[in-house]
Amino acid sequence: MATVLLQSPELADRIVRVVAVAGRRPDQRFTTGTTNTKGHRDFNFELDPEAFRVLLKSGLPLVLTPFEISSKIWIQRADLDRLASRSRAGKTLAGPAHGWLDLWQQLFGVDGFNPFDTLAFGYVISADGFACDTLPVDMLTLPDDVTEPGVQGTAVASKPFLIASSTLAAASTTALSCSDAPPDFKRDLLARLSR
Repeated sequence: MATVLLQSPELADRIVRVVAVAGRRPDQRFTTGTTNTKGHRDFNFELDPEAFRVLLKSGLPLVLTPFEISSKIWIQRADLDRLASRSRAGKTLAGPAHGWLDLWQQLFGVDGFNPFDTLAFGYVISADGFACDTLPVDMLTLPDDVTEPGVQGTAVASKPFLIASSTLAAASTTALSCSDAPPDFKRDLLARLSR
């Protein structure tokens, strides 16, 4: 999106909104489950913070569907087994998903995984039931909070953070920042995947 805005700015008025799996509230750490306290990176933001700087300056409507909401939804082995039993498509999806689940169990000691990007798709399909607030958004440089360098890469002293908070009074940009998904999101997701 940032490349489109920079190379073809005349197309900006054709963009309805940008929905991104990125961002966090102040002092929020990305951890897996309740037993693994090691922090993770906000990869979708951290791999190209300059692209987000372009998006923030563009004034385009921005919706953040961050780790915060996906971390509340867990796909477990029983879910994948049910998915595989419902349809041919479900069986095709369940195979690789079992491998992903096994990796999470091995790396993080948790029985399941969070379906990160599906929350953004869910919001685009229907925003009904998502708990979201319009908040000031800014990029701040803060001490690195990642403590899992084996998976997340080399730790650095500080890094950029994409923060959404009512305390950012000086921020010139706002975004719709979501903090919760609809209560039936997981059931609906698995039903859609089994079709």
